[in-house]
Amino acid sequence: ADCGGNYTDSFGELLSPQWPQDYGNNASCVYRIIAQPGHSLSLSVNAFSTADIGDTLTVYDGANVSSPVIGSYSGHMLGAGDVINSTGSQLYLSFSSDAPTPAAACPDPGSPDYGSRVGGDFLTGSTVQFSCDDGYTLHGNSSLTCADGSWGAPLPTCRAECGGSITNASTGVILSPGYPDRYAGNLSCTWSLSAPDGMSLRLTFNNFSLEDGKDFLYVYDESRPGDQPERSLTGSTIPASWLSWTHNITLQLVTNTDTGMGGFSLLYESVPETFCRDPGPILHGVSTSIKVLYSAGQSVSYRCDAGYQLIGNATLTCQQGRQRVWDAAPPVCYAPCGGNLTSANGTIASPTPDPNNAVSRDCYWRVHVDDSFRVMVMFNSFELQESDAYLAIFDGEDLGAAPLANFSSTAPASADVYSTDSQVLLLFHHGPTSSYGNFSLTYFEAQKKHCPDPGTVDNGRRYGDDFSVRSSVNYTCDDAYDLEGRETIVCKPGNPPTWDYPKPRCVLGGSLCVDPGTPENGQRDSNDTSVGASVSYSCQQGYQLVGETTLTCRSRPGFRPRWDHQSPVCEGQWVSLFCVTI
Repeated sequence: ADCGGNYTDSFGELLSPQWPQDYGNNASCVYRIIAQPGHSLSLSVNAFSTADIGDTLTVYDGANVSSPVIGSYSGHMLGAGDVINSTGSQLYLSFSSDAPTPAAACPDPGSPDYGSRVGGDFLTGSTVQFSCDDGYTLHGNSSLTCADGSWGAPLPTCRAECGGSITNASTGVILSPGYPDRYAGNLSCTWSLSAPDGMSLRLTFNNFSLEDGKDFLYVYDESRPGDQPERSLTGSTIPASWLSWTHNITLQLVTNTDTGMGGFSLLYESVPETFCRDPGPILHGVSTSIKVLYSAGQSVSYRCDAGYQLIGNATLTCQQGRQRVWDAAPPVCYAPCGGNLTSANGTIASPTPDPNNAVSRDCYWRVHVDDSFRVMVMFNSFELQESDAYLAIFDGEDLGAAPLANFSSTAPASADVYSTDSQVLLLFHHGPTSSYGNFSLTYFEAQKKHCPDPGTVDNGRRYGDDFSVRSSVNYTCDDAYDLEGRETIVCKPGNPPTWDYPKPRCVLGGSLCVDPGTPENGQRDSNDTSVGASVSYSCQQGYQLVGETTLTCRSRPGFRPRWDHQSPVCEGQWVSLFCVTI
């Protein structure tokens, strides 16, 4: 069993020197365990037994002795089943056993930051070797030999370089200069990566922090003509994974004069060109895409946002073949210019511009919900820009209905709109341009507004039970009772709605007959309507009386008096004319 080492596998076993035999004196062993970024480590003890004094295992929660100490253990302080956990992705273990150090031994040389050492024997003639973590370059001797108590050279260092060239790239790490420390100003660093033929290169960022809008990481692909970058990255948002179109790419970091920020750490890996690439997003829609590469037979599905309709295939499938391609192009989401909508709720979006139509358009949407409800229109967004564009809403199914609202660039929508009944008409007009702006609205079924129940009348009847806005009810009275007030009352709009007149009353008629009235084109000789009184009628010249000439008010025990005949009318007389020739 070696004295120390670097461990990068997802699981493994650490052994003391010469296990299962006793370790020797003067041991100084460093064990470094490195997990994938974002992972943590867990040590489970199988056996532990050292001298109680002088022999110690120290566990650091990080990459080196500068990291926090989790614990120092000797004797039987650890037992089978005990667990030690890290907070990050690295653990550093230092084991030493005591004994008088020979005069010719060298001091512990340590390990470089962002690197590791193999070898724990520091006696004369012993050699230790050094290496750097992925993304770092070793500066200095990769090995040191102890001679006469001295190593003969200083401890090497590990640095993140400004640029480099990587051929036959398979997998590795690229770091900004000085990472994880801040990068310097006025940098122009270039990394060239070349994978074997038939392979592409995928970049996955672990960390990314450049001064937004001032420092940039440009990604160039050999397939793009000229010097146009495939990607221009800045700011502190970690970029999405990216796959090259060819096997040759170039990265260039350009910084301004200011001291930089935290920089970046990215993983590159070569992948075979036997996959379909992510077909990408669509405007006004979403997809189920969660990967960069898709194998033959795998699919991606699309759907449009509310208010938009999908044109094309909703599902794309990666086809078999030497060159993987999708079976169709991604679909398109468009908003129609008008429509008839009958669902309980829905969304209407401003119509997609028609590039082939250079004239103005009128778009009509007719909304008809259940007749027991009215329509509520709620705006999600409203940003009309064209001066001629407007959205009008009518309280019914056609343009003859009462207008409810009219919105434009100078009078944007600011409140919900309610219809009186179950239908509304929406008219959107715009001029001959595609830059009229946009809007989005959602309609819902809403409870109709009603007037309160007006009630019934004593000694009479009410006709009508619909109390919604603009509906009406009628009242009549029993015999011997007169209607005092309006026979018909109407529910008028308002907040809240109210009846246009109060409910009438039925009052006992008394000893008078109802006024019999005066016929058109006629006259009567009296206004007396008491019991026993008579009223006589006559017509104007040219009209003839039809009916009784005289009406008499007769009493009726238990009922109101009544005229003995219907009121007469005056009708025009016909005159015959003829011509005689002499």
